[in-house]
Amino acid sequence: MGAVVSVLLALAGVGQAQPEADTARLVKAWLAVCKGHAEAYVISPAEKPDEKFRMLPDPVFRHTQPVRGDDIGAVWLWVREDGRPAAVGTVFAYSGGAGGGGYRIVAHEFHSLLDQPLIANWRGRKQWAPTKPGLEWKPIPGVAAPADSPARRARQMTDLSGQFQAHEINFRGDRWELRLVAKPVYRYELKKTEAVLDGAMFVFCQGTDPEVFLLIEARPTAEGPRWFYACSAFSDYELHVRHRETEVWGPARGAYNDGTAPHWWNGTVERTRLPEEGAPKP
Repeated sequence: MGAVVSVLLALAGVGQAQPEADTARLVKAWLAVCKGHAEAYVISPAEKPDEKFRMLPDPVFRHTQPVRGDDIGAVWLWVREDGRPAAVGTVFAYSGGAGGGGYRIVAHEFHSLLDQPLIANWRGRKQWAPTKPGLEWKPIPGVAAPADSPARRARQMTDLSGQFQAHEINFRGDRWELRLVAKPVYRYELKKTEAVLDGAMFVFCQGTDPEVFLLIEARPTAEGPRWFYACSAFSDYELHVRHRETEVWGPARGAYNDGTAPHWWNGTVERTRLPEEGAPKP
């Protein structure tokens, strides 16, 4: 919470800093609003809508955007029965354009991590239904095979993530190098699957705003277990990912769409304000 508080000192929409305790309370209240939005999603395989993916109870990452706004939000993950990621989504609230008065706009952004179409209903109506797989998996070149123990594979995945770099280019042509968060936001060891042995999900950020998710998996092949990777765009800027300085993914850019693409967002889902008990004391 400290990192969130330190960059959000003007949350009332009037440009004035608030005491840190009130700021922390305001952030906590808006995170509760965002969690309520996330929990209202029901995400399933398109072909088997009754087989709902499980939303993890806690966010895998906190989201703020001090560079381009004053967003408050978090990233949640929906997983399959075996624990493998199926969809990632962020819900965040921002004051830009909200008209003041304590109101914020709540936005949603999602990316499919599934190998098949899915459907996402929100508050009882269809919100997002990507018709294509969300990821393209490729082998990581020139690296050692996965180790034979979970602990050693965990270290390998962290080391492998450090071999990747990412940057983005905004609409004016400015380039920003993105920061890799050293620890995975999610780890999944699969004991009862023929397709995947182990996996982890990492994130590249602008500040603390996720821009690219990097997934690394150990998979069986005819030549024995090998490491594979996949990337997902989580930004409307142009994205590039390199492995050992060789570009291996991109350019990629999210585009506003009708909810049938793997990457989707809605910048204005709801305009709302906190209930009186959630607001800081005057």
